[in-house]
Amino acid sequence: MEAEDENSFGKLKALSYLPFDSEIFGFPFFRLITKDKNQLSRDLESLRKLPAFGCDAKVDINELSYMKDLKNEGFIHICDQITFGLSPANSKWIPVKNAVKLTYIDSAKIAFHADNFKDDRLSLDSRISNLSIRQFYSKWISNSFSFPGKTIYSLQSGLCITHQKKNVLKIDLVSVLEKKKGVGSRLIEHTLAQVSQTKVSCVEVTTEAHNTGAIKVYTRNGFAEQARSSCLHMFHNEKQYSA
Repeated sequence: MEAEDENSFGKLKALSYLPFDSEIFGFPFFRLITKDKNQLSRDLESLRKLPAFGCDAKVDINELSYMKDLKNEGFIHICDQITFGLSPANSKWIPVKNAVKLTYIDSAKIAFHADNFKDDRLSLDSRISNLSIRQFYSKWISNSFSFPGKTIYSLQSGLCITHQKKNVLKIDLVSVLEKKKGVGSRLIEHTLAQVSQTKVSCVEVTTEAHNTGAIKVYTRNGFAEQARSSCLHMFHNEKQYSA
């Protein structure tokens, strides 16, 4: 990537440059940040001068006209997601025995969890190689140990990564290697118990709409649906990086 090209990304109005994703994919990657379709068209026109680039977008599931505009620009609908939320105040959750707060995890265990993603928006896009997906989640999990505001809990084969911003706690990831043993549910319970006596006013989590197992865990623990959105991806010159 040319340095002058990267510096010029700040001039974009509809798209925000994502350094983390760009490093993983090996070409510039962006996120849609506005509904101004004219500005998006101008941004994409300038980016199409690059050998390759990618974009993602998240749109309210009811904004059908806007999604049509994105598809006309080359975006492809990948999946739908549901965001759940709850207030932990006055909760009755109690810490789960044997659940611990992690400050480190070895690369082998990180790799197991990175390979555990099969139904997420990246894995559902056939244009993204398995290697890129594995690298994405491996680096993401590894970075969580040093990222401000993030906390990682572990129970048996499970991980739960949370990210607190002011008074909102977001559950970034729940990964359980041994399925159908209740580990995921107990990790959620433990996480909620940790924040129930803090200033956190809301706990949020987003999962794919077709992930019925995760949805059952969240709703069983008191989460209620807040919003539904559609995830879309757009890649320019995809043959250069598909595998």
